[in-house]
Amino acid sequence: SFPTRRSSILINTTKQITDSNTQTENLNKSIQKSTIDITECEKKIAASKIQIQQITKKVDSSQILVNKRLRQMYMSGNGDDYVVILLTAKNVSDFFVKSEALKSVIFFDKKLMGDLETKRKIQNQSMSNLNTENDQLQQLKNSNVASLQQLNDKKKNLQDLIKKFNQEKETAALIIKENEENLVAHAFSVINSQSSTSSDIKDSVDTLKKIGRAHV
Repeated sequence: SFPTRRSSILINTTKQITDSNTQTENLNKSIQKSTIDITECEKKIAASKIQIQQITKKVDSSQILVNKRLRQMYMSGNGDDYVVILLTAKNVSDFFVKSEALKSVIFFDKKLMGDLETKRKIQNQSMSNLNTENDQLQQLKNSNVASLQQLNDKKKNLQDLIKKFNQEKETAALIIKENEENLVAHAFSVINSQSSTSSDIKDSVDTLKKIGRAHV
């Protein structure tokens, strides 16, 4: 029947609102977690930037130190190349001493610059990974915020529908009450009328009984 169908729609709508409330709670938790994760990620990015700046300063200062050392070596050798330094050796022993010293210096400089450059590459890769992670977290948060807005809109429509149903229910209840009051008044008027037949009185009594059973 029509009332039964409307009751079914009302129950289904109420269930949808309950489900929407659960989804809203889950989305709010997800948004809250994303916000915390983004904050932590941004802190890591800021720390990574500082580390990169520090490593870059070390690379620059080390390069300056290496360049200065090379200039000093050139000056002490009165030439423009390592070969000149070696050729200025006073004897074989001096040659090997200078040769080993040059090898040690060159090895140290190369290792120092290589280690610093490796650290810088690792830090840059870490920075890139953090930026990617941050972008993904922002996208997830934006997606959840959009979904939450859609869910809130849907929930509002459902709540408006229930409000409309309740208003129609109240209106119907008033009409039914008014009709019952008219029926009761008519039945009593028939019963109390001197001109009513026994059949009319019986019908009026039956009507009153039906109305009474409807309210039990």
